[in-house]
Amino acid sequence: MVQYLKKIFRTEKIKKKIMTSFIVVIVLMSIGTTLGAITLFYTTRQYNAALENYGFSQGDIGKAMISFADMRSATRAGIGEDDTELIAESVKEHDAQAEECSKNMKLIKECLSSKEEKAIYEKIETTMREYYTIEAEVLELGTTKDLSKSVQAQKMAAEKLDPAYDQVYDNMKDLLDLKEKEGNALKSLLLKAINIAVIILIVVLIISISISNVLARTVSNAIATPLQELAERLKAFAKGDLSSEFPVIDTQDEVADIENVAREMAQNLDVIIEDIKYCMGEMGNGNYTVRTSAEEKYTGDFEALLLSIRQMHRNMNDTLHQ
Repeated sequence: MVQYLKKIFRTEKIKKKIMTSFIVVIVLMSIGTTLGAITLFYTTRQYNAALENYGFSQGDIGKAMISFADMRSATRAGIGEDDTELIAESVKEHDAQAEECSKNMKLIKECLSSKEEKAIYEKIETTMREYYTIEAEVLELGTTKDLSKSVQAQKMAAEKLDPAYDQVYDNMKDLLDLKEKEGNALKSLLLKAINIAVIILIVVLIISISISNVLARTVSNAIATPLQELAERLKAFAKGDLSSEFPVIDTQDEVADIENVAREMAQNLDVIIEDIKYCMGEMGNGNYTVRTSAEEKYTGDFEALLLSIRQMHRNMNDTLHQ
């Protein structure tokens, strides 16, 4: 690319040099903007995924654990009461908490994002089915005014239901811990992605500024330096210096065109002046038949000068023949 730009600045016109410089800067800035947009899009999606799969899901697991615990409390209350109305209220509360727990479990299932999470969830479902089976037996046995059955149900709850509850609860806690661990890992990944993106953007910005600075100096020097040199030469030219060399301009732009035209003009003037000196010298020595050797150079307004020389020839010849 550097070689291409050097070629552009050497061979192309000023307009294309400036346009190329702007395009290069715009492309670099576009790259930085695109990288920023991609990073923003990626982090936004990952952030939304983190909220849904880890932030919200941890809340759903917590609510499931609470409703599951409340369901167990309602079961204990149901098998410990001897009042029919209180037993009915406990059973109603149990059913409401069971429904809430089931609802939260469905929400948890929708946010499973790894094999390890799915494996733990399957354990929860398996142990929860075992718990519900035991619990149904306990409730059937203990939701009665019969004291002996109630005692029997409480014993069954202590020996079988409580261990099943602990197993479900521990599995839920394992899933919660895993979600927290994966959420923290994703958080670290997002922070790294953002830091990398910021570094890339800063690097692109620095490169863009550096290249813009180089392009600005290159373009300005390619235009200003030869123009300044040419201006100094034209000042000398205006004072009558036709023989000094013109500055060498190795570009092919408008500045080089101006230099070529000025060089050609100086050469033509030099030829015309030398031709006039020759003609005037010959006529001064009495040779009134002298002719110009550079007639093709007398173009435009210089043609009048040639006509004046010829008129001078005729007048001098007429004077000699009188």
